[in-house]
Amino acid sequence: MLKFHLFSIILFTAIHLQAQTYSITGYVTDSASGERIIGANVVDLITNTGASTNSYGFFDLKISGPKVKIVVSYVGSLSPLFEFIVKHDTLVMLSIHTTRELTEVIVETKSNAYKRWMPLGMTVIPVKSLTLTPSLGEPDVLKSIQSQPGVKGGLEGSAGIFVRGGGNGENLFLLDDVPIYNVSHLYGFFSAFNSQAVKDLKVVKGCFPARYGGRASSVIDVRSIDGNNKQLKGSVSIGLISSQITLHGPLLSEKTTFMVAARRSYFDLLAKPLKDAGALNKNFPDYFFYDMNVKLAHAFSSKDKLYFNFYSGKDHMKNEDEFTELSGSISNYTESNVQTSGWGNTIASGRWNHLFGSSLFVNTTLAYSTYNYFTQTNFNAANLLISEQETTIRSYFANYKSNIDDLIAKVDFDYALSNNHTLKFGFGNTYHKFNPGNNHYRVSDEELKSFSDTAYANKILYGNEFYIYFEGHLKLNQKLLSEMGVRFSGMQSGEPAIWNAEPRVSINYLLTPDLVIKTGYSRMNQYMHLLSSSGVSMPTDIWVPALKGIKPLQSDQVNIGLTYNWNEKAFFFV
Repeated sequence: MLKFHLFSIILFTAIHLQAQTYSITGYVTDSASGERIIGANVVDLITNTGASTNSYGFFDLKISGPKVKIVVSYVGSLSPLFEFIVKHDTLVMLSIHTTRELTEVIVETKSNAYKRWMPLGMTVIPVKSLTLTPSLGEPDVLKSIQSQPGVKGGLEGSAGIFVRGGGNGENLFLLDDVPIYNVSHLYGFFSAFNSQAVKDLKVVKGCFPARYGGRASSVIDVRSIDGNNKQLKGSVSIGLISSQITLHGPLLSEKTTFMVAARRSYFDLLAKPLKDAGALNKNFPDYFFYDMNVKLAHAFSSKDKLYFNFYSGKDHMKNEDEFTELSGSISNYTESNVQTSGWGNTIASGRWNHLFGSSLFVNTTLAYSTYNYFTQTNFNAANLLISEQETTIRSYFANYKSNIDDLIAKVDFDYALSNNHTLKFGFGNTYHKFNPGNNHYRVSDEELKSFSDTAYANKILYGNEFYIYFEGHLKLNQKLLSEMGVRFSGMQSGEPAIWNAEPRVSINYLLTPDLVIKTGYSRMNQYMHLLSSSGVSMPTDIWVPALKGIKPLQSDQVNIGLTYNWNEKAFFFV
């Protein structure tokens, strides 16, 4: 009996060792800057298995070991060969070398290979290509998005984009995981995103992963750079309309980095001397915009990293009109009318990345986001009767402002069961405060001895928008990849909570090594509506929650298409 138990233990141990796998987890970084790279493919050449980095550069590769030969493939980069022996789960940092720095054995990335398995409707726009779509001489993120198939820009002089027939208010713009409401300056002529601060740009128009939701038409996911941890870097750009400066580098040590990017236009500064010289009408409005990105990142260990982000972008317009009339020696009449308006976003967020064990990656986000708009008129008139040395004054003041404030908390998990099966799941809540508008009027007339001061406001609305999602990526064989998930979302705003289930499916099938058929289905629910007083998108548009009588917007989207890789020289989509 004892021999039987001993034999069973030995047999179980042998089987266990034979089937044992190790987790190689870690981050892919740029060797020149230390920047973590999103969407890189990590491949073990011995087992021909691979994994991709997530939005924070993290990957989880399962291997049977003990010998490992790894290369990293990423568009526009070259990778050295990483060889080592593993005896247990291992955490590594893999650095991609640029071609100018490369002196070792290299494996070059085929630029179109990664597109084979990319879900239909998802586009990753290389940051370098932003220079190909400038706006008024400057690289522009929004113009790059508008150049994508199925995306249409609004009229010049109006903000926003329109995706596959959807409205302007049906697109979710994310800046480092936080929604941003106003995405342009100067009524759509400039993007609110400073291209010098952008690291990764992803556009999702269909086959939506379950982790995205809240809008019906599209998701635009923008990630900013963390900052160089090797040395101080910076750039200055001076244009005809605006200038910008970017500075990033290590702070005290390589574990802490910072990034500051600022941009400002100078229409107002150029207009003043032109007005003084008579080359420009004195009533021509003064206008300027600015935006600023600040980011701090600190790595406490290889398993913990903390981020702090701040963004502020504003547009400001001012129009002054003065008039003076002299009636000989009888009276002296003067009046001034100052009209001011402004709008913009402010975002502050903190994010914590933590690795539990060897395979469970968790990102926790706490954020505040606000968008506000105001317009103000200040009119004053004075009439001086010279003979009586008496002055009567009339004045009129009007002010309007609206805003939306969000408090956001969410947690996202990444877990790899194997190289062919990964899970993403998470939950979150956004507390909305909607202020449709406050109005204040004040009228005074000394001649008529009248005075009125009136203020009124629309009812402030509150809402909790919540969700939980589950998303699985399963590669059944070398020809079939499926991504399936479900998102349960809802809104509670003064009424019983609304719940909706949003199924998501995406399937890619390799017909030939170069020909892939792709299909998918996704349901999206939008619990906020953008109210517009005109046919074009303007900063005066108001966001309101789904209430009784105003149902959430729901979209069902079915996608099917073919992609063909022609000799690694071109990629065709149908």
